[in-house]
Amino acid sequence: MADNSFSQNQWPEGNKNEGAKPNVDVRTYSSDVKSVADSGGGAPKPYVPETPPPAPKMPEPAAPSPIVKSEPKQTFNEVFPSVSQGGQEAAPAPMNLDSGNMANMATEGMKPKKSSKGLFMGILAVIIIAGLIALGYFFVYPIFFGGEVEEVAEVPVAPAAEVPAEPSVPTVPEVPTVTEGESEVEATVPAEESEIPSVPAASLVHSSLFKSAADATADVTLAELSVSAYQSSMEFTTAEVPVLKELIFKKGGGDVATFNDIAGILLPGLFAADLNQSFEEDFTFFTYTDSKGTWPGFVAKLKEGSTLADVQTEVANLESSGNLANLYLSSPGSQTSWKSGSVEGISTRYLPFSLSGASLNYGWSGNVLVVGTSFPGFQESAKRLK
Repeated sequence: MADNSFSQNQWPEGNKNEGAKPNVDVRTYSSDVKSVADSGGGAPKPYVPETPPPAPKMPEPAAPSPIVKSEPKQTFNEVFPSVSQGGQEAAPAPMNLDSGNMANMATEGMKPKKSSKGLFMGILAVIIIAGLIALGYFFVYPIFFGGEVEEVAEVPVAPAAEVPAEPSVPTVPEVPTVTEGESEVEATVPAEESEIPSVPAASLVHSSLFKSAADATADVTLAELSVSAYQSSMEFTTAEVPVLKELIFKKGGGDVATFNDIAGILLPGLFAADLNQSFEEDFTFFTYTDSKGTWPGFVAKLKEGSTLADVQTEVANLESSGNLANLYLSSPGSQTSWKSGSVEGISTRYLPFSLSGASLNYGWSGNVLVVGTSFPGFQESAKRLK
């Protein structure tokens, strides 16, 4: 397009007079087309450039990294002040993140997270390897090399011995004395303080001396230790078929009566304290009932350490005792004289009475004394000792 600007220097010199109009040609698109046609040219055609070949595809450019605005660096005390003015903790200053730190953080954030699959595969591989090692050590190795795996046996530890506690022994209080002038008078001490507590004796447990059990056994409680209580505790009866019955005497408190308790009330002049100490406390008392009545008797065993000959001599004093009727449940009548005999291989001494069936017998079966108030009863009891 033509430049329409002009200046005074462009005017011709001839036309520089004042009041003269300049000669101005105005060009237009129509005038230019006509001028080209007059000069023998054709009508103007638009320019059509040749179609260039398609350009090769270029790789897409990577996304530009974010532009991080850099900030001035600060010191550690400026970022994390320990104590602010006024004794109050100040808020921490913002962290200094320069372009390098931001680039590192962006790079770490773009890294892919580690998968737990690799850790699982590693643990599985360790387990498989350990199993193969154990299999080879305990199975494959013994097959090829004939070795045996020794097992270490645990040594048992002996338990610590328990030390028994020492039993407490009650102390006996000292008896104070009171001085009166030149003599010393013993002061009175209450009985409960001066006496040592006694240990109650164990209750007697009865065990029969019969090797062949009696036909029947029964407990008999004595209201008191007396001849009348003894005779009233049993009934004088008869039986067509003889019966040997063992009786266990018990005192009012329920304890089993000893040989000393019964022999002491029936034959007090004979079985004194010294003779009773030669026999065991547990003894066997029986009754024999036949067609003529009920006849008591007993069996007593010597203690170990007692002299049989000495005890036999003392027991022989039974023949001069005036208390023989105490053994019977009813009066045996008048007595005759003592005689010697033998029953079941036992040498005996016996005393017949006027009452039919009443006959006092005694003898020794080894170290066992047998006493019966009738001959059949004595004989039957002697059989039970074998």
